[in-house]
Amino acid sequence: MQRDKSFRDELDAARRVLWGTGRKKAQDFQLELTRGKRAQGRTYVDPKAGDELFGPAAEAFIMSGALHASPDSQAAYLSTYRANIASRFAGRTLAQMATAAAA
Repeated sequence: MQRDKSFRDELDAARRVLWGTGRKKAQDFQLELTRGKRAQGRTYVDPKAGDELFGPAAEAFIMSGALHASPDSQAAYLSTYRANIASRFAGRTLAQMATAAAA
């Protein structure tokens, strides 16, 4: 699955490639992304990453080495997540969880 955004050159009415139009779109996108980062103080890695479901992402994070937790601690975190959090938040996306309304 491609995670990078692509910008293709446009075609005119005669189906000839309008060279440079894709580059212009890419530059405009980069400028808007930079403006958004500065305006909101956020870093964007993947525009579609927020579409991922919270539940599987949370479980994957708990089981990854990112927590630097022992296997017993990972099992306890996973058990607590499934008993207290999963039923309420597992169906939401990561983008939905990043809003103030998620609290």
